[in-house]
Amino acid sequence: IGIVLFSLPVIQSSPGAVTAGGPGAVVAGLSVVMAALILFWAHFGGDLARFQRPGTGGAGSAVSAVAAVIPVVVLLALGALAGASSPEFTQALFADPFDALLDDAPLWYPIPAIVLGALPLIGIASLALHSSGYALMSAGVQVPRYLASTIVSAVAALLAISLVVFVLDMGAVLVPMILLLGVIAAAWVGSYTGEVLTRRVYLDPRVIAGTSGDFPRFRIAPVLGFVAAIGLGWGLIQAAPAWLEWSGYLLGPLQQVGVDLAGWNAGPLVALAVALVVSLFAGIQGGVVTTDRRARTE
Repeated sequence: IGIVLFSLPVIQSSPGAVTAGGPGAVVAGLSVVMAALILFWAHFGGDLARFQRPGTGGAGSAVSAVAAVIPVVVLLALGALAGASSPEFTQALFADPFDALLDDAPLWYPIPAIVLGALPLIGIASLALHSSGYALMSAGVQVPRYLASTIVSAVAALLAISLVVFVLDMGAVLVPMILLLGVIAAAWVGSYTGEVLTRRVYLDPRVIAGTSGDFPRFRIAPVLGFVAAIGLGWGLIQAAPAWLEWSGYLLGPLQQVGVDLAGWNAGPLVALAVALVVSLFAGIQGGVVTTDRRARTE
């Protein structure tokens, strides 16, 4: 709340610049924010439900999710609005967000703001690294759980240190990476959401993870829809780094037919919509039950 109040003068100083970019700039900003939130939520969202106290029900998970997501949404929206005030402020925001947003704040204020802002991020990072340890074990690495989390944490720390030391322009790297990975996460969210909406009966997790039962190992239509959603999404984003010049391969053909989406970065939105539609029409459609469960119902 304090960061919002202190940064309001920065946003109000150039109110017209927020919408000056037209619909393309609005869609591009929405795509970046949505991609960041999807990556943020898809990685640790399930853990918020997994580590609730027994018997708390769905309310505890819902409150945890809201408490974790709302501050992030507010700060991302605030950064997007403040960044739209001027190109110079956008560069300052990427270089040092606290200094850029809290320039008019009292000298003592950044200290509690940074501390209170860092504590939730440390908690979220700890939860994400703990979950990544499980992912490493599920990939077939036979190590104790504490060792798996330690390995993942060490790798993450090395990557973070490398980014800070060797990457001078963090914004030029983070935004393209968020868009690139956000397309994959958006396609997964769309596929999963469509499956949940079309499910009609209980899915036994033992059947999903096992080799027997009615759950198929490979469903052609949803998998192809997932791959197609990623392909379309990557073809509609523009990434500046040289190693991502292959992205945006659909923008040129679209311009030839009169559709100019350059600068829109609509890849995550398109991937989400395509995967959702395919999953709605080609999902599980009614659910899958085990043979024993079917025998009891009969």
